[in-house]
Amino acid sequence: MIHAVVLVIALACVWLYSAMFPGRLVSPGPEGKGKTRRRFGAEFGMVVQRLGGARWLLLYAGIALLIFVAVNLVFYSSFFTHWKGVVDAVETFKYWTKTGSKEHTKPFYAYVTWLGIEEGTILLLGTVGALFAVIRGRNRVALFCSLWAFGILAAYSLINYKTPWIAVNFIVPLSIVSGFAIGSLWELSRDVLAKFFVVAGAAVALTVGGWQMVSLNFYHYDDDRFPYVYAHTQREFLAMMAEVDRVSKLAGTGDETNIAVMAPEYWPLPWYLSKYSHVGYFGKVSNAGEPIVISTDSQDGEFSTMFSGKYRKAGSYKLRPGVTLSLWVRKELPY
Repeated sequence: MIHAVVLVIALACVWLYSAMFPGRLVSPGPEGKGKTRRRFGAEFGMVVQRLGGARWLLLYAGIALLIFVAVNLVFYSSFFTHWKGVVDAVETFKYWTKTGSKEHTKPFYAYVTWLGIEEGTILLLGTVGALFAVIRGRNRVALFCSLWAFGILAAYSLINYKTPWIAVNFIVPLSIVSGFAIGSLWELSRDVLAKFFVVAGAAVALTVGGWQMVSLNFYHYDDDRFPYVYAHTQREFLAMMAEVDRVSKLAGTGDETNIAVMAPEYWPLPWYLSKYSHVGYFGKVSNAGEPIVISTDSQDGEFSTMFSGKYRKAGSYKLRPGVTLSLWVRKELPY
């Protein structure tokens, strides 16, 4: 919904710009090079005529709307078996509005700060490209993408809810405008030395971006000092899963081992423990007695009191920032 509003506003702004500065915007590509674009009214009339006239245009719009409704009805109703899903698809906006104002709240400038740290080259080149698109006014696609990029950035910045994964919405149009920036700088270069600096700058931007990608994805993927690492699972958590597998194998029960998860915060444990057929999620310390128990370190005192002498603590493992899990194994099990 946010994208729809931003894209419509961006399109309207391109039309307005075209009306205010007639003859400036040109069509991209070789067929439009050097040819000024017609005013919007004439262009729209040509499009309508190309589609067969207003009657056919309305027919196409109606067919598109029917397809849209049909696809949504089929999938949200689970192929007509769960009609409440259709209602829930609309009511989800109420939930989103609620969480969007109260959870993961960050200041207005958070996205700009995150982009500056993680996508600095794209943000810089995107800004340069947007300035070229507005000031030079020679490419309507570049102008539209610039309005799209910074319009969606502004829209999401106005919302209190901010998470790093939303940044992909900005990176796509910013990347397009960044390419336009490099192309514009190349066009403005009058000699070999200037063109060399443009190529060198593009190479530096690609190198920096590539280095950041490799560093984050392969080395610092669970280092919360990086903005994009947000509530990620820590790598030491995998050591706990290896320990669970080892104890289950020594016990001789393997994937049939009974496991009690008493930690109130346990995701993504259900995914990692999916091969075990007997796992219970209690969310609190309870008188369970399974061979393997997983709790949080804040529950250690309560757990030790309830099960005094019956379990040994195999270790503590950081699940994610602020959540550390404790692994308990019954003393009679081989260890």
